[in-house]
Amino acid sequence: MDTRHTKHKTKVPARYSQILSLYLKGDWLKETGFAIGTAVTAKISGGCIVLMAESDEVRELHDQLYQVKRAIEGIKKRMTNARDSGG
Repeated sequence: MDTRHTKHKTKVPARYSQILSLYLKGDWLKETGFAIGTAVTAKISGGCIVLMAESDEVRELHDQLYQVKRAIEGIKKRMTNARDSGG
């Protein structure tokens, strides 16, 4: 949603977009597994937001998956280069 606003000093109208945000803070977050730097998965359904702190095991699996994807991309690139160069 755009909002129109006039700057007092310049009297120039400006448009700003309103962006929804949600800010959570408190010691209870750390106590429930949301320490600083913890990866979070958000699931949204029917007007409900569920936040899940990822465990170290899940984070490690994400890292391994990323490494495998990069390796596959490299293999595909080398295969394409070999095919294009006739080797």
